[in-house]
Amino acid sequence: MYKLYTIYPILLLVSAFGPYLSISLGVKTDNLVTYSFGLLFLFYALTNKSVKIKKSLLLLFVVWVCAFLFLLLRTLAEWDIVSVSAVIAECKNFTQPIAILMMFLFTFFMNKETDPKELIRKSSWTLVILLSLNTIWIFIGFFIDQTMINQYFWRGDESVASRAMTMGRYSGIFNQPMEAGAAYCIGLFAWLYLAENRFMNIRLKPTLLLILLVSGGLLTVSKVFLFGGLIMFLGGTLFVKPVRIRIIRLTILVFLIGFPIYYYLLHTWDGINYLFRFFGHNSQQQGLLNLLTAGRYGGSNSQQSDFFSEIFKSSPIYGEGLGSQQVLDSGFFHFFANGGLIGLGFYLLILLTLCYSIIKFYFYTKFSSETKFFIGITLLVIIASFGSPVFTLNRSSVILWLFIGLLLNYLSFVIQNKAGEQTEPVKSNIQKKKRRLFKKYKIVW
Repeated sequence: MYKLYTIYPILLLVSAFGPYLSISLGVKTDNLVTYSFGLLFLFYALTNKSVKIKKSLLLLFVVWVCAFLFLLLRTLAEWDIVSVSAVIAECKNFTQPIAILMMFLFTFFMNKETDPKELIRKSSWTLVILLSLNTIWIFIGFFIDQTMINQYFWRGDESVASRAMTMGRYSGIFNQPMEAGAAYCIGLFAWLYLAENRFMNIRLKPTLLLILLVSGGLLTVSKVFLFGGLIMFLGGTLFVKPVRIRIIRLTILVFLIGFPIYYYLLHTWDGINYLFRFFGHNSQQQGLLNLLTAGRYGGSNSQQSDFFSEIFKSSPIYGEGLGSQQVLDSGFFHFFANGGLIGLGFYLLILLTLCYSIIKFYFYTKFSSETKFFIGITLLVIIASFGSPVFTLNRSSVILWLFIGLLLNYLSFVIQNKAGEQTEPVKSNIQKKKRRLFKKYKIVW
């Protein structure tokens, strides 16, 4: 059981890059790993009296579960107006994060030291390597037809990824460029985390991995990557001296060989025209906000304003339930459409919970590499929420929730160690009552 606990993050990451086990049912490899391990950890927690609950993860876990239960009850209240298959798919999207957090919510092994930093290190290396392989797979697609293989990752021939390829936007095994862009953002944060903690010497191999990460992100032409993750990564390098020096050298190298590469891409990559829309006359004619959000925002008749107004007319307080909308191009609209103003309130509460965790990170670990990593992920979630339901975005959401769990698990470990260093105060009657309430499960503050 202990060995399964230590290799679970790696297994989950590998499965997140795996194919669909059933295209018709929409069952992916990561679904099998997530739910089987989630049920296993839950069973072990319920049958083991020495298990402890970690408060650093408990708050986010409770808020997410309450949001899902509210949306589910709202859906069941008017079952006749929704598609059963769409409701099942949405339930899967909401229960998978619960199963992922289940691993980190409990302290299972009290007699064995499980270094949470080591779990983050192994997971970061795994993610960086997998995303680099995905970039290589994209490059291979320039020369051979990958449709027969990609359909098992995209759930069929007709997908967002296949349509995006016609515009020169490539996502590899991910089903859409936005999803791939979010994954590459987390990959850059993971690479920077490894470099800052000196888990790798920044020589040829790590530099090649970084080039593959940046190249893969650029090939998606994802706004989240271009104006979110990449900018945050470059800003983060300013605080890491070895990385800063290497980035300066890479920048000089790019300028030296940049012209022939640009000339080659100009004649071979259709996506370069799509990319340069953000820096040309189109940005002035269409409006920068309208262009960056692909028409979702930036005008009186924008997509999101139309979507929100429709729900306001039909059911502004409770929404229309899970599976009621086919297009969900915003995390905010996702919760608002499903649960109205109450659902939107839950979404804002989830974001506030992540921001509250940043404060706790800084209070207990100052400006550590883990704090920076978590800040990057939180900012990524906020930015991506304006363009997609980032918390339930297929493969990238598995990666997102795994690293949220890993980092909050580390925070709980630090808080527990610091609490152990302090002298235990005299317990009041109220504290004694609380201890009796948690006779079986103990809260790790």
